[in-house]
Amino acid sequence: MKFSDEFKISRHESEDWFDPVLSIDTPLFIDPFLIYRQEEGIFRGSHKDIIDFFNAQFQQIAESGGDPRSSLYWKAVNSLRFPEVSELCLGYTATGTRGSGSSLGLGKIIANALWEAIQAGITHIRHFEEISLIREGFGADRISDMTAGIIRNRLAQC
Repeated sequence: MKFSDEFKISRHESEDWFDPVLSIDTPLFIDPFLIYRQEEGIFRGSHKDIIDFFNAQFQQIAESGGDPRSSLYWKAVNSLRFPEVSELCLGYTATGTRGSGSSLGLGKIIANALWEAIQAGITHIRHFEEISLIREGFGADRISDMTAGIIRNRLAQC
């Protein structure tokens, strides 16, 4: 079923807007860098939200000394789990709209990336790309899930 059918919206042929199928993901993604470049309306301040989120986790990992036995470390790992925002219907899921999102294992990978950044001398995150997530399991879909999870409240206002 399409969005326009579900919400009984008539679409005139002169109108140009996206009418997604609601029962399956659309292979599109949220690019955080495009959001940063065009922070308008409800997205104004979203870059700061993303950076503040990662800095909070960065701080917890730093205070834990990178020790996986530390409660601060585990608090950060749990915060770095990003379940897919299924309402967006974006991603690679072959059937339905409930993708995998980020598991506990991927939360650990992000925490380890933050610890590597700390060991490399980074004292706080200024840009998303400072977190070296160029590793297995992190492609456009995963980064989109992370971005959507952090700015979820803004997306709900659309």
